[in-house]
Amino acid sequence: MLDGVKELLDLLRAFVQEIPLSLTEFQSIDATLPTTLPLCRLHNITGIWAYKVREYYDAYGVEGEDAQAVYETAQKIYSHTVSQAVHRELQYQALSKMLEEDGIDHLAFKGIVVKDIYAVPQLRSYGDIDLVIPKEERQHCHTLMQKLGYTAITDFEPVYTYQKGKEMYEIHTSIMSVNITDRADYIGYFKDLWNYAAEQTSHRWTFTPEFHFVYLLTHIAKHIYSSGAGIRMYLDLAFYIKKLGDKLDWQWIQNELKKLQLTDFFVLTLRALERWFGVASPIAVPESDEELLSQFEAFTIEGGVFGFVGRSQGEVQVRKQGEKGKALQKVFFPSAKTIQARYTYLQKYPWLLPVAWVDRLIRNYRHIGHMTEKAKDIVCADQTELQKVKNFYRRIGL
Repeated sequence: MLDGVKELLDLLRAFVQEIPLSLTEFQSIDATLPTTLPLCRLHNITGIWAYKVREYYDAYGVEGEDAQAVYETAQKIYSHTVSQAVHRELQYQALSKMLEEDGIDHLAFKGIVVKDIYAVPQLRSYGDIDLVIPKEERQHCHTLMQKLGYTAITDFEPVYTYQKGKEMYEIHTSIMSVNITDRADYIGYFKDLWNYAAEQTSHRWTFTPEFHFVYLLTHIAKHIYSSGAGIRMYLDLAFYIKKLGDKLDWQWIQNELKKLQLTDFFVLTLRALERWFGVASPIAVPESDEELLSQFEAFTIEGGVFGFVGRSQGEVQVRKQGEKGKALQKVFFPSAKTIQARYTYLQKYPWLLPVAWVDRLIRNYRHIGHMTEKAKDIVCADQTELQKVKNFYRRIGL
């Protein structure tokens, strides 16, 4: 286990509960700097760290050079985080207005929306801003984005990633492009997303809070199945329950998660939120295995924001495919069923699979080296460790 985990969770619990750090929890923040700040960087939550550190020193005073150095570091991080958040919000609102004026229905989800229920909205960091549009608006939206000076740096059919300077947008026509396991049709379930959307203003839409919660939990499961999900994703759920818990239809949420075969993972997550952040479960749930919760905690924190830290991607691929041969094949020559979400012509013409393979290699030519490294990882994957990981995933409900 990494050093500083207890202090990190103490800090995050205080942030979620909107209470100050106590002297008994943090005897000296400058003494914990070598462990807590790197962990926060690993999970892209340094703004929260800075906010609580400033609050702590404002309450108890700054004494000594070490404390002064930590306080100044916190001031810089906090100021940068807030100013960046305000700037990005203004940029998003400007883009949304242009989409409205051009008659393009759009719906924001994930970080740009969830931040509004945080104790301090500006401290919910996010790498890009996610929007979903109707499929029939794809070309219209693409033309507008180019006209506005954005470059499409990823141009798969379900999602285009646009960049202009430091602005990054992922504009989707679907919000789930993979089936997490073979136990449910995740792609099919989320195709009906517009049935759970309400129009806020002309052409600007929002998800119902229950549907967004179901999506956020499923999105975490997707990331875990691919590699991992960091503590920030669980902070989203913690604030969701804390701020909206008594307004949500939890029976509906449970029914939908049952359809998605995510009930066991949901229960484990609720127990983890209570353990990490002090957020009581909104529904009655059975006691969880403390050993499993500890393993889940280590898995969440050690892997970083998207679970890539210290993990073999080869082992991930073998676990998902069941054997090394199938995993190697999927890296270079995935099946039509696997890639038809990104190459939609395969849905109608599956015999065009060889064309899709060539298309995929051309689009991913910059990543050939990465694909080769992944293949090496697959060949070298440790079967004993792989079995341990498979058992862990089974126990957490995935």
